[in-house]
Amino acid sequence: RPGFYAQYETYIMENGFAVGGNTLGNKDLKPSLSKEFEVGLNMEFLNRFSFEYVYAKTNTEDQIMLAPLPAFQGGFKYQWRNAGALESRVHEATLSARVFETENFKWRTSIIYDRIRQEVTALDIPPFQTGPIGQDADQVFYIREGEIFGMIYGSYFLRSLDELALQ
Repeated sequence: RPGFYAQYETYIMENGFAVGGNTLGNKDLKPSLSKEFEVGLNMEFLNRFSFEYVYAKTNTEDQIMLAPLPAFQGGFKYQWRNAGALESRVHEATLSARVFETENFKWRTSIIYDRIRQEVTALDIPPFQTGPIGQDADQVFYIREGEIFGMIYGSYFLRSLDELALQ
């Protein structure tokens, strides 16, 4: 569901004055629609081990995104839009074992695995770069149709932690 604020314009303020538009309001936003299929398996064996597995696939249409606007769009930088579709595939597995058990003490251990992949399956706006604001990270994610959502792009590969300190 779109946030209430997404239908109104927001402005950049400096010294108490509006110096430019930030987000153009969008009164035509509608909630995104998600459809999910999920299946799971729980097993116990040898009276000591358990195994759980879950697979889920979600398709989300009318995905709400903060889309950048061209400079000629009245001075606003962004607008919330129903801009595309996203497909998610999730695998989760847990293997547990009761290692040791007495009346006063129980030792149980588990190994957990998960993998989540999201792909932009449709994009109704031009591709764009985004990311967290600050430290030149606002351009690390490239949003485009057919791309893995959350794929990080950069221009230099670090080969050691020492190189990270030099950045």
